[in-house]
Amino acid sequence: GMVVAGQVLGSANLVISVLVGVLIGVLVAFASTHSSYTSLQVGDCFDPVGHGILSALVTKKSCDKPHLGETVGSFELTDTSWPGADGTRLEAQPQCSALANDYVGPISATTRTLSLLWLYPSQASFRNGARKVICAVEATTGSKRTGSVAAGASSTGSG
Repeated sequence: GMVVAGQVLGSANLVISVLVGVLIGVLVAFASTHSSYTSLQVGDCFDPVGHGILSALVTKKSCDKPHLGETVGSFELTDTSWPGADGTRLEAQPQCSALANDYVGPISATTRTLSLLWLYPSQASFRNGARKVICAVEATTGSKRTGSVAAGASSTGSG
């Protein structure tokens, strides 16, 4: 099994290096259709745009359309200095968990298939005063969902 994984990773890395060259040109076009993650409101469904330079961008979607994430709430980091990914996780996990539980409602077949997701400021943004963390849920499988997971909302796949 390991050999196959190595081959798959090798081809993925190649794609990434090719993409980096294209990114700069794409960024300008992106700005028009993509929003900063900080503009997400509770109940907004979205697709994260990517990682690294693009990780702060999301594409807002109608929840009726296939989407990866659904916003369950947000909070402000209280740290005075950059907490890093680990520090952010320590704050985000309990906060987002509580927000998600409120949003999704009682544990059900649907909620068992969800994972927590949080979008937080980069070190540079943090230095510039950004403190907002957006909490969201996504399918544990990483596949797109259709419909809202909000308590009382109907979503495809739940009986």
